[in-house]
Amino acid sequence: YDMLMREAALSGDLRPMRELHGTGHFDPHETPLRYRQGALFHAFLAERHGPEALRHLFHVFADTHRVDAALEAAFGETMDALEAAFQAWARARYLPQAEGRSRPGAFARRLHPAGEFYRVWNREPAVSPDGRTVAYLHDRRQRVTLARAPLAANAPEGSRAEAPRDLLRFPSRGRRLEAPTGSSGARVPEGRALAWSPEGDPRGGNRLAFLAEWGNRTFLVLLDGRDGALLRRIPLPFDEAYSPAWSPDGRWIALSGQTLGVTDLYRLDLERVEGGWERLTDDPHHDNAPAFSPEGARLAYVSERGGQRDLFVLSLADRSVARLTRTRSEELS
Repeated sequence: YDMLMREAALSGDLRPMRELHGTGHFDPHETPLRYRQGALFHAFLAERHGPEALRHLFHVFADTHRVDAALEAAFGETMDALEAAFQAWARARYLPQAEGRSRPGAFARRLHPAGEFYRVWNREPAVSPDGRTVAYLHDRRQRVTLARAPLAANAPEGSRAEAPRDLLRFPSRGRRLEAPTGSSGARVPEGRALAWSPEGDPRGGNRLAFLAEWGNRTFLVLLDGRDGALLRRIPLPFDEAYSPAWSPDGRWIALSGQTLGVTDLYRLDLERVEGGWERLTDDPHHDNAPAFSPEGARLAYVSERGGQRDLFVLSLADRSVARLTRTRSEELS
């Protein structure tokens, strides 16, 4: 949420702290953001008055049950004064990160209009192999939905613009799918939620792979990316799974599977599903976000085996592993 707090601070969209007394007056998307704003306000107070000052604030609040009175008693400043200082502190915190950068509208085109009654998230975009379509998840009408939209700039000359189209809404009782798994961004920051089959796919690069839940089981789902027809629903033998990836010939799918807290890479031959999942890594480290090389002989992936998330390459021929990055930051995909 730090990225969202940065956007809110720099665009003047941080809510006044007096409005954070409940959640009933927020639209559904604002609630988690306002919890994060509260955490940011705590960080501001700790930096301004010291960590122990927060402990004192909570003790004072336990006696008064009034936020404004507790703040003034603990810090000797009115809530309005602290509010103004917090807003200035947040802008100063994030402004250096935005220097030299342009707003998205300066270099990109919005695919969906803004200004709906409820704020809608559109996320996990995946561009089709021909570059003409993007698949994504949204929650318009308060239900998670898999949809596709045209990328008009890449459409053939003279073709008519296609409207965005919903392919699958969750839960989908008829297809026995409840919801996308945590790889859609809720719990796992790295990797992908949706994957198009490649142009080398015998079916023409129109299949979408994603992970979904039904009951207490996780499934690998293959969907026709043109009309949303369910092609296959393959049960997975893992506690959780993340980030499916297609091989260049469309025959294999690799993903990250977690069992008893251990996350490793696996692949499945779609022509011999009965053969089961082949384990590619076997170590105590978190391995995720696999991606096949163009010739299909190697897998790049994210692993914590170096003490933090870095990029590694696995040879599918001899299972040898080579480290690609050794940076101070953590690679996510």
